[in-house]
Amino acid sequence: MNDFVREFFEDQPELLRRYERNEARYILQLPKNYDTISIDFGIDKNEMKRLVIALAELDLTIDEWLCFKMKELILANRLSKENRGEE
Repeated sequence: MNDFVREFFEDQPELLRRYERNEARYILQLPKNYDTISIDFGIDKNEMKRLVIALAELDLTIDEWLCFKMKELILANRLSKENRGEE
């Protein structure tokens, strides 16, 4: 976890522990040759803080959520192509 995310939990140590536990679990299940990327969400720090805290309250990390959202977009694109009769 980078310090940028860690400071979001400065006044919520229990939530920080939960987030760190979930992040460790997520990282341990990654393949050894995974790549990392940097994503600019285009939102300000307060919006990002609200997002990360809301995810932590659901026992999700930002990485898990992004993975889910990317799969959701891929699935929607695939279904859209199938509906149009494309392959």
